[in-house]
Amino acid sequence: MYYCRFCGHETKEELDACPKCGELFGKTELTHNDARKLVQTLHKNETFSREKSDAAMVFIILGIISLILGALFFVLAYKLADANALVRTLSTTAFEFWVALFLLAVGATILVYGLIVLVIHFSRLKRLSLKIEEIRAFYLGKDQ
Repeated sequence: MYYCRFCGHETKEELDACPKCGELFGKTELTHNDARKLVQTLHKNETFSREKSDAAMVFIILGIISLILGALFFVLAYKLADANALVRTLSTTAFEFWVALFLLAVGATILVYGLIVLVIHFSRLKRLSLKIEEIRAFYLGKDQ
């Protein structure tokens, strides 16, 4: 087995390009069948990245909702210090305070995770799209 020098993906010796990242192994031209197989593989990887990007958006939305709910519970954790006074103080022993801390921590974690996954897969999508267009342009220009 051979490994792609660009992405490290394990490949077969007879392939002219890496099926994962699309980089050519040294030959400047692919056969028509190899190009079709490569574009199909790149499309599968592109679809996978799109699905991951969609999932990341769900995590981002859930993270934002958790942060909003955490902020609301944090406001509810302020209690009247005295029945006659109008001053509210933060009650760290209140149930609302601990729910707020939990929701804020979970929301921030989910939001950061979603953002990281989104950035990774958007950059991967861009690279895959460029590689597909490069292969298409080469072979469309060759056929004309």
